[in-house]
Amino acid sequence: MTSLSSDKSVEYEVRRALREIFGDIVEQWDGETPIQSLEIRYDSATVMECIAVIEERFDIMIDIVEDYPTETFVSVNSITILVEKKLADLKTLREANVGMISK
Repeated sequence: MTSLSSDKSVEYEVRRALREIFGDIVEQWDGETPIQSLEIRYDSATVMECIAVIEERFDIMIDIVEDYPTETFVSVNSITILVEKKLADLKTLREANVGMISK
């Protein structure tokens, strides 16, 4: 899992993950631009590749039903927001588990 200290680090790591699939062109993308509007292949199979790479990079689980990939894997910013939420959820869960263990 990647150790992150700020929101910019999350976006940076999201971009690094997407570079594994799309190459260096990712650095030229505006965070808000829909990936599907760019002149690249971005179909359901590619979205699944993105999900796998993001899960591995951040050691998180993305539920393809609850996390609505058709809405959350739209742009670099939308992916970053989802990852930040998942990381916050993990942190809360870990803190709760530590609290339960110490009781």
